[in-house]
Amino acid sequence: GTTTDLTHFDIATTTLTLDRPTGGISASNIGLDLLPYKSFLYYCNYNNVGRATSNAAADFNNTALVLETRYRVVALAAWKGFVVVGARTQNEGGRSRLFIWDGVSSLYDYSVEIPDTGISALVNNEGIIYIFCNSNPNGTARRSIIRIYAWAGGEEVKLVRELDLENTVANSVTLYPSAVDSFKGKVYFTIYAGTADTMNI
Repeated sequence: GTTTDLTHFDIATTTLTLDRPTGGISASNIGLDLLPYKSFLYYCNYNNVGRATSNAAADFNNTALVLETRYRVVALAAWKGFVVVGARTQNEGGRSRLFIWDGVSSLYDYSVEIPDTGISALVNNEGIIYIFCNSNPNGTARRSIIRIYAWAGGEEVKLVRELDLENTVANSVTLYPSAVDSFKGKVYFTIYAGTADTMNI
C-alpha cells in the first residue's frame, strides 16, 4: 500500500527533515495522530501503533502495538501512565474501541467498547478521556453528528453531549485528532464542514 513519512523541524538549525521509518507508515490512516510520551513518540499506523525512540530510521518500530486487522487506529492520548489508543473498525462496520496500553509491551492491557462507530479524536482533560465520534443521523448519509463521550477508567463510557450540526449543506463534517485539545480545564475543538452556511450547536 501507499506509505508516508514523519517530518521533523529542527529548531536549532531551522532544518526540515523527513524521518522515513523502515517500511514506511501506512498512508491509509485518516488523520495521523502523534503522541510524545514517556520519552517516546507514538504514531498511528493503520491497525498498529508505532513507537520511535529517536529520529533515526532504525529507531522506529511501526508495529509496537498490533491490533486486529479490522481496526484502524486514529487517535492517541496519555492517561495515568498509559497510552490510550482510539480505533474504529474498517469501513465503520462495528463499534469503536479504546485500547489501554502501557506503551511498551507487545499487547494492550484491556479494551473498552464505545457505543458509537466513528471515533475521531481523544483528549485528556483533568484525568478524564473525552472521546469525539463523528457519525451520521439514522437514515442519512451525512456525517453531521458529533457525539462526545467521557471515560475515567473501568468499562463504562458515558455520553456527555450530542451535537447535531443540522444546517450543514456539506455531505459531512470532519473532526481531526489534532483539532481537539484541553486548556485550563476546558476542552476545545474545531471542525471542518466544507460548504456549510451555519451550524446549530
